[in-house]
Amino acid sequence: MFLEEVEESRIIFRNLTVAYAFKDKMDLKFYDEFSEYYFVPKNVKLKDVRDKMVSLYPFPSVENITTKGLNWPLVNGSLSITSRIGTRNFAVEDEVFIDYEKGDLLIFIGKNYL
Repeated sequence: MFLEEVEESRIIFRNLTVAYAFKDKMDLKFYDEFSEYYFVPKNVKLKDVRDKMVSLYPFPSVENITTKGLNWPLVNGSLSITSRIGTRNFAVEDEVFIDYEKGDLLIFIGKNYL
């Protein structure tokens, strides 16, 4: 069991490395049994996400982030991998809007939360 978990973690980190390297050149999305994940541009609209878990993961930081349509919205906030990340939120609307000014943001959209 432990070796399977280690291998799964290695695959996820390998996927993230590839996604980060090519995020400005192509749209890459990754899927696993729990969620889909990908880097998002500085202004994005997510569709058909009501009741799904939406986790915002700064890579390594995001500044002046504002969200709309999440249970716990952000208004001109900051996220950092070392202090505050935006995981385990969930969509309360069919569409979620995310806007930020600086940094890179990885998003995880899970299966239905509720």
